[in-house]
Amino acid sequence: MTGWIVFLLASGIAAAIAAAWRGGAAAAREKGAREDANDSHKAHILRDHLRHDDDFAKRVRKRFTR
Repeated sequence: MTGWIVFLLASGIAAAIAAAWRGGAAAAREKGAREDANDSHKAHILRDHLRHDDDFAKRVRKRFTR
């Protein structure tokens, strides 16, 4: 009987560790997804700024190359 109790306690501890491990991995994936979304947003803003700067440069070149 004591063997079964020890076995069940060990199984419960192992299950708790496995659940914590999976939860940590899920949190890391979620954090990575947030960082990727943030990087994508920053890249989009940077492209918009560069496009605006390029349009401005084209207008200036056009104005002064006449």
